[in-house]
Amino acid sequence: MNTTNTTVAEWVLPGHPDKLCDALADRIVGEVLRADPYGQCGIEAACAFDHVFVTGLIGFDRDTLPDIEDRLRVWVRDTYRTAGYGGRWDPLPDKLRIDLQALHIEQRGSEWQELRHLSDDSASASATRRTPRSTTTCPAHCGRPGASPRPCTPGSRRRPRDRSGRTAR
Repeated sequence: MNTTNTTVAEWVLPGHPDKLCDALADRIVGEVLRADPYGQCGIEAACAFDHVFVTGLIGFDRDTLPDIEDRLRVWVRDTYRTAGYGGRWDPLPDKLRIDLQALHIEQRGSEWQELRHLSDDSASASATRRTPRSTTTCPAHCGRPGASPRPCTPGSRRRPRDRSGRTAR
């Protein structure tokens, strides 16, 4: 008896918006904690086209990174370059519109050091990508078991099929 195992996994290039936002949030948390081991971060990043939003909280000893706003912009652009933007891919890192308005940056001194072990540093990301027509591989429309999946458009009128390949009612 032949058995076939199917493994499904998502793999995206470094320039994919989800991966880009993850890398950006991770970079910011890492840089702040390198500068101030007692710093606290709760960062979220989102990107759409040439616009990047960095939100959340950074609490740290401001003397370790007095120019944090400028460095944040450099880190965003470097993250885009590392992902391959700037050559044949748009947007160009130097042309990015970086929005830090929803990012709260606090001065935290030695009084916060005793609470550092309670900190829940996090890096979250979200992204959006607009495509003219979305196609997905939908198991409900794939036909018989073992058949090659057909792409379908969400909301299509095709009816789901049962395990024998007949149209379900």
